[in-house]
Amino acid sequence: MANYSKWDKLEVSDDEEDKRQESEKQQRLAAHAEEMGKFVEVRDQVETWLKRHLTRMRRELGADPTCPELTAHGTPIRFPSDEERKTLAMFIAVVHHEKLKDNLVRHHDIMNIARQNRWIEEDPGTLELLCRLHRSLIKADSIGQKSTTMEDQKMEDMVISAINILAAPPLCGCKEGYGKVFELFALIGDPKTDEAWDMKAKYMKKEFAGDALFNSMMPPEARLSGGSDFKDAYDMPNGPWTGVISVLLWILLCVFIYLLYWYWPSSSGLAVDDTPVVLAKPAAVKATATAAPETRASEL
Repeated sequence: MANYSKWDKLEVSDDEEDKRQESEKQQRLAAHAEEMGKFVEVRDQVETWLKRHLTRMRRELGADPTCPELTAHGTPIRFPSDEERKTLAMFIAVVHHEKLKDNLVRHHDIMNIARQNRWIEEDPGTLELLCRLHRSLIKADSIGQKSTTMEDQKMEDMVISAINILAAPPLCGCKEGYGKVFELFALIGDPKTDEAWDMKAKYMKKEFAGDALFNSMMPPEARLSGGSDFKDAYDMPNGPWTGVISVLLWILLCVFIYLLYWYWPSSSGLAVDDTPVVLAKPAAVKATATAAPETRASEL
């Protein structure tokens, strides 16, 4: 008579494996729920911050944020509704990652938010809103309107992460619009080529955010037209070239001062130290330093 008792152990073993897998699944779900609970807390903080700063932006832009002066070049801003603002805050909270790290481990949560709220990907005004928001913080701090708080610095970094993920897909060759985040993750999640690895490195360093901020400040169509009729009433009342020219003039001034210090003759009144130094100085300065003792002797 055949003995089937050996199969009983296999059945028990299968049952134990099923229980183990179910236990691991429950642990993963519990860990995910705990993580999402933390994101909800962050979302509430981001939403409160967004509400305050978006209200200020509306006030500074005027009653009609789509006025012709602002939309002659560039992308119109999409100001979110109350519900959309909460969704955008959650998106910002989930996509945030530190520099040289990535958020690929949360790709399911990120794509779910994007799929359920197509306007995040489809409307370029969302990216433009985040770029304007970031620039307004930088501008306010640079002209001394306010001192950047720790909260603003933290939120600014989180906004950069959101700008980076929305700007990256088209810059990586993915299609624009709905589904671009999915294509981005498919490309950099498992890089197959050197180009894909380079794109992943740029994504981790948030370099795409820098490109987006530049394109927002100086849209490509404005650059093609020479910027003659481009005037951003919100950021640069005197035109976008004002900031660029100011930086160039400052650099030229620094170079001029450097050259003046090292190469201007001793008669200018600049003191020349006769003490030998380890660092090599230009020949003109050395010659002046050598001649200085003789000159003083003749004067005596």
